[in-house]
Amino acid sequence: MTTSAYGIATFQLVPVGHQQVMSYRLSLKNINGVTGAQIDSGKQGENGPVVAVLFKPSNPTGAINGLLTARTLTSSELTGPLHGKLSLSALVNMIRSGDAYVDVLTTQNQNGELRGQIS
Repeated sequence: MTTSAYGIATFQLVPVGHQQVMSYRLSLKNINGVTGAQIDSGKQGENGPVVAVLFKPSNPTGAINGLLTARTLTSSELTGPLHGKLSLSALVNMIRSGDAYVDVLTTQNQNGELRGQIS
């Protein structure tokens, strides 16, 4: 499947007290009907389970040409194989080893319209 949609996600670890949170921004262009965005576990070309939800609206968005979401992620929000981890280190290790990607879902492409490995 080819679409004209594209995007950029940025992630930054930020110390908060005795733990870290992950600050992120997800901007998209030429996309409509976003139903979710998430970090999945998997190497390039491989699909894997969701490990963190980045965006989950109650209804699909309209057209997006800019910032979709910007917030912070804590270890308590990790899902799937990372659920219950007390820190973000497992997610950070997954990202550093090339085993994580952002997946953006839309009404037209419910399994993912955009995908990009996090590096």
